[in-house]
Amino acid sequence: MYFLMLFRIIKKLRKMEKNYFETTGTIIKEERIGNVEYKILPNTLVLEIIEPFPGYHHQVPEFKKPESIFLMTRSAMSREIIARLTKKIRSYFPHPFDAASAIIEAKSVMHGIRIKNLPSFELIEEIQNCFRAEGIEFRKYRKIDESAIITVKKFFEMYVAGDNLFVDKEENMAYIAIPEPLSWNKFKEMTISIRNNWDFKDFDAAMGSMYYHGELWELIRIFWEKTDIEKLRTLKQKYFNEILRY
Repeated sequence: MYFLMLFRIIKKLRKMEKNYFETTGTIIKEERIGNVEYKILPNTLVLEIIEPFPGYHHQVPEFKKPESIFLMTRSAMSREIIARLTKKIRSYFPHPFDAASAIIEAKSVMHGIRIKNLPSFELIEEIQNCFRAEGIEFRKYRKIDESAIITVKKFFEMYVAGDNLFVDKEENMAYIAIPEPLSWNKFKEMTISIRNNWDFKDFDAAMGSMYYHGELWELIRIFWEKTDIEKLRTLKQKYFNEILRY
C-alpha cells in the first residue's frame, strides 16, 4: 500500500512538472489607489491599492503586509531594467520582494515599480533607498485617491489546467486564454453580464496577456478564494459566448 501511494504521488508530481512553465506577460486591472503616507522617502509618491480584488466579495483577504505598492518614478522603465535592478538589490537587501514594471492611468499617466511580497510597510523607505542608490529618481508627492487602470508587466509561474486554462503556481489566480484582445470597456461589460446571469459571483476579473509557445496569448485573469476547475471551465465558456455576441 505504501509503495502504491508513493507511486501515485511521484506520478502526480511528474505530471505537474510537465505542465509547469514560466513566462512573461501583462495584467491590466481597474482598482482604487491611494497614498502610502508613512515610512517613505520624504516628498516621494508611493501608492497602494485601497481595495484589492474589488470584484471579489465572498471573503476579502486580510493582508497584514503590503499586498501591492507602487514606487512612482519620474520616467518609464522597461521590464528588463527592473529585472536587472531587482537582481542586484536582492544581493544586498536582506528581505524578500518582487518587482515589476507598472503604468497607472488615472487623471494622468504615471510610471512606477510595483512591489509585492515585501514583509512589512516599515521596509518601504529602505527599499526606496536601494532603488535610488541604483540611480532611480522618484516622482514627487501629491495627494491621490481615485480609480485607475493599472498595467503590470510581470513574470508568470503557472500550470496548464486544461484547454485554454491555466492556474498560478502559488496565488489564488487562474487564467482563461481568449481568442482576441478586448478593450477595457468591452471586458467590463462582459464581466458584468456574466455576473448578472450566473449565481456564482465571488470572483475578481482582470485582463492580461502572456508569451506561450512563441506567441502572444490574450488572457482573462480570475481571482477567487480557491481555484475550482469546473467553475473555471464554465467561466471560459461564458466569456467565449460573450465574445461571440459582440
